Amino acid sequence: MLKKLLFCLTLIPYYLQAQDSTALRFAQYISVPELKKHLNYIASDELAGRRTGTAGQKKAAQYIAKHFESQGLLPIVKDSLNGNSFIQPFYIKRYFLEQYSVIHRPKTQHLKGRGVIPTENVLGFIEGTDKKDEVVVITAHYDHLGKDQGKVYNGADDDGSGTSTILALATAFAEAQKAGYKPSRSI
Repeated sequence: MLKKLLFCLTLIPYYLQAQDSTALRFAQYISVPELKKHLNYIASDELAGRRTGTAGQKKAAQYIAKHFESQGLLPIVKDSLNGNSFIQPFYIKRYFLEQYSVIHRPKTQHLKGRGVIPTENVLGFIEGTDKKDEVVVITAHYDHLGKDQGKVYNGADDDGSGTSTILALATAFAEAQKAGYKPSRSI
């Protein structure tokens, strides 16, 4: 019995090494040049700091959605006009200074009120295999402070870097899927 146990224990490193080599193979798609490319756009002056509800924030949302689409992620937001979408619109209301709340069920009178800001989440989906009902959520916020008195707060650390990481992860998972490796859980 002890010999069988020792034999099985000697096989574990080989099994783990095989798992690690697959992960390392696709981790190469998460590279410094890839991250810089995304961050240079997300934190660029062109997006004017990505303040929630601004044109810069909406451009960032489109950039993320286009990247998800180009990598083969699935759009999962139900859109009555266009089928499924990567964009999930919602509204927030600004009450006092920087205090906000989400308007869950917008009514027409809410949308015309002062302080109501239209915004959106960007969602991409990778369906898992044998545990597809279990979902791993990877998230970052892509909006930031915007501009104030002509100064652009680009938000590279808050949270342009996190957004860039998610875009690079989308690329790595897309490459893994092309090679026949799919996650067991949905992402």
